[in-house]
Amino acid sequence: SSVNGSLGQTPLSCEKPHRPPSPPSFVPMVEGPLPNILLIQLDQLAPQALRYHGNKVSKTPTIDKLMQEAVVFSNAYTASPLCSPSRFAMMSGQLPTQIGAWDNAAEFASDIPTYAHLLRRQGYHTVLSGKMHFVGADQLHGFEERLTTDVYPADFGWTPNWDEEATGKRNPLFFETFMSVAEADWVHSSMQLDFDEDVAFKVKRKLREFARRRTARVHSGQGPVQERPFFVHASFTQPHDPYSGPQEFWDQYEGVEIDMPTIPFIPRDQRDHHSARVYDCMDNGDFEMTEERICKARRAYYSMMSYVDSKIAEMLATLDQEGLRKDTLVIVTSDHGDMLGERGMWFKETFHERATRVPLFFHAEPELAQRLRLGSPREVPHNVSLIDLLPTLADLTCAPGEDWRTMLPAEVEGRSLLASLKGDFKSCECAQQDTIYCEYTSEMIPGGWFMVKKGDLKYVYSQHAPLLFDLKVDPHEMVNVADNAEYREVATSLRRLADAKWPDLPGLNERILRSQRCRRMIHEAMMKGKRRSWDYQPMEDASRQYIRNTGEALQDLEYVCRAPYRGKRPEK
Repeated sequence: SSVNGSLGQTPLSCEKPHRPPSPPSFVPMVEGPLPNILLIQLDQLAPQALRYHGNKVSKTPTIDKLMQEAVVFSNAYTASPLCSPSRFAMMSGQLPTQIGAWDNAAEFASDIPTYAHLLRRQGYHTVLSGKMHFVGADQLHGFEERLTTDVYPADFGWTPNWDEEATGKRNPLFFETFMSVAEADWVHSSMQLDFDEDVAFKVKRKLREFARRRTARVHSGQGPVQERPFFVHASFTQPHDPYSGPQEFWDQYEGVEIDMPTIPFIPRDQRDHHSARVYDCMDNGDFEMTEERICKARRAYYSMMSYVDSKIAEMLATLDQEGLRKDTLVIVTSDHGDMLGERGMWFKETFHERATRVPLFFHAEPELAQRLRLGSPREVPHNVSLIDLLPTLADLTCAPGEDWRTMLPAEVEGRSLLASLKGDFKSCECAQQDTIYCEYTSEMIPGGWFMVKKGDLKYVYSQHAPLLFDLKVDPHEMVNVADNAEYREVATSLRRLADAKWPDLPGLNERILRSQRCRRMIHEAMMKGKRRSWDYQPMEDASRQYIRNTGEALQDLEYVCRAPYRGKRPEK
């Protein structure tokens, strides 16, 4: 059984005996063959930092062009403003508390179906390159191949300690402190750069490999046989702190006026309970936040964005060069945002818009967009969540008349965005409900913190006094109207939604505490004696690389690896 099961988590993924249906035929819900899918994920990219969403400073020409030609979800939200819970929720289509994704050291159980499982079952070649922050022995979760290791540890070492936090202690292992802001600057090299270079290189090489298989078939006279479609998840670690801008891209902002936070520092005694607690754990006045430091941190963040934008350009160029672009749906998103100094707050771990909203857009070349019936580029205004990706991908790839939910006995919380992608808001469940949920159950807020957003109204719910913001009239979330008589009816309605979604906060709190205590004990034990790591070790088979004696003509073996393919070789 999984470690999660031993920690008292009630598994919600496969509670009933389930007989898997027979493998489906290769007939998608779209016209023609199944599309290839390239999912590009950045880490901690706030949509407010993109020009499409109004920023005047950032330089991301590749993303900007894609968004102008894409279907853009302008109110997309994470399921949790923290890396692992957000990613596990996104992959499973379930909220973090449904799957025990409490924090950055919570195990992602192997019995939870993911979109990688679903797409692989549908015939896709599923590939992961980059960060996913999987914790536990399973480091694949449905991916057929994983091209890189992760940037962060796969063990229980980062487990929070609510027992100590309840007494006011700060977690010494919590690395997101204002040191990252105080030391922000340009760099020639960094661990993040090393990692993201590897991510992009491995993706480009894999895309070439897919194209070469097709070329080899054509060259051997087999014709353009339909290859398995690919799903490649390219996941970068930037622009996540520490704010270390690559010099080449830092220099692009020389002489550029870096915008400062719209809402300046808010003193601790004027903050809500959660924001005050974040201040105590992250800052507590340890570092003076001078204008120079804030400006350098934001410049570094923008330069990291520009760097990743260049990597996206490289991957798209590879798709073009290998003739794969016209058949590939490109999806771009992030796991959460970054406060970037707004209100004197940095990083994420809060429900303010800069931390919870994420970029999300779908781009297809015109011919593929027509096949997928995506229509013209548009902006979708209603609230959607990253957990909506799984049902959306399922709808795009399942055979007509096939109910993909029969393949996933789990309680999928997400809703398909396919109707919204096609511009059919009337039949779109997301548009009708216009409601998303968000959770935070990690450091700094013992007992957990939860959010409901319906339309323009955001309700924050916990064992403390609630918060209610009307973003239509208060986009910067400066006025809590939870006790305002004019909002009494909507506050009651949102409270009912929250009570229905999280009916037993004390019980949930006990489950989380028990999990934390068990994981801390397990980690302490596993650090003794001979250690066996869960960190993923990428494997490469050298016998299948470059030129090898495989029985094929060596000249042809090399020739079909060239792009573009120029047909049969010259006759003597």
